[in-house]
Amino acid sequence: MNGRHQLDNPIWFEAALAGTQPAEVLTPYDRRVLMAALVRRGMTDTEIATHTRWTTYTTARIRENCGLEPNRAGPERTPET
Repeated sequence: MNGRHQLDNPIWFEAALAGTQPAEVLTPYDRRVLMAALVRRGMTDTEIATHTRWTTYTTARIRENCGLEPNRAGPERTPET
């Protein structure tokens, strides 16, 4: 990301992070911040797609554009809280 530290719309971001607002309303910058947060939580692309109401294609595209590796589902996975 470009070194910015301020969200464009913190209220919409928090709602999308909570899963109560579709992430589609976010700006591209806020979407990237959201993606990084959800990946840090250990969510898989499928879980992120469900949470954000994005398609799995969109989820993977945004994650890849952020330079993030996908999380894998499985018993060894321990998501952050």
